[in-house]
Amino acid sequence: MPRETYADLELTHRVLHQASAWGYRCACQEPGIWQIRPEETRDEPWMLQSWEGRWLLLIHCVPQISFYPEEALSFMERHRHQDTSSSNTAVLHRPR
Repeated sequence: MPRETYADLELTHRVLHQASAWGYRCACQEPGIWQIRPEETRDEPWMLQSWEGRWLLLIHCVPQISFYPEEALSFMERHRHQDTSSSNTAVLHRPR
């Protein structure tokens, strides 16, 4: 089980709270290990997983990068804006 400090736990809860507010799915995998995934309607191969105060980006269950909490929030925010931009672009450029 990962060892987290009180400050780590506060940051983890902040990340989870914001992720949930943005529509990401958050779940506790086992004590002390959280996962954040894109909304259920999206079929995407990535997830973020907490580990000792950091967030691991996993793609197809393979670790890619370790984020500090602020970086994890930035990643999710950018991903969220890309999704919004992509869906708006697709609607604007739909063939008639």
